[in-house]
Amino acid sequence: MFTSYGWAGPDLRVFADARIEALAIVNANKPLATGGTAQAATVVRDIALELLRMANDRTRFFYCSASDDEDFTQELAKIGKQPRREAGEAQEQPLPGVPDEATFHAAALTLFVPEHATSLRAFRKAAGGQPELAGTDMGTTVSVAGVGPLTPGVTYELWLVGHDFRGNGPESNHVSHTA
Repeated sequence: MFTSYGWAGPDLRVFADARIEALAIVNANKPLATGGTAQAATVVRDIALELLRMANDRTRFFYCSASDDEDFTQELAKIGKQPRREAGEAQEQPLPGVPDEATFHAAALTLFVPEHATSLRAFRKAAGGQPELAGTDMGTTVSVAGVGPLTPGVTYELWLVGHDFRGNGPESNHVSHTA
């Protein structure tokens, strides 16, 4: 598979499973693109993904069997796999960090941060009101009117938070805007 995509080389560790799985899905859709059925494409995709999972399992087994530490070997981290840990050793994933300084763009009604590692949620709160989720985005710009328009003449407090599977992180700076 690597050779057919021109990726043969001395350091294959740089290819994450997700990237390779995406290629398996692209290959699996070839029958559909050439006039086949969606069901046939799904079957081909599932077979390709199962073969990929088996290849990943064999790779993990190889790394584990090459060390006296077995599946505790830290070598697994070099290929993006987690070594086994004793019960209680694993640390909980932290909440997302504080987003960078948020900048408000009044014309587009968006909050912007230069960079952030997780998805972002924009919140807004009308003067005297309750905070409400205004929009979400995987990038660095989030609309504050994603859930509905801002009421003219009302002053809003706007801010961002990082969000991941654990929940919301700390709030960014708050920005005031009168619609």
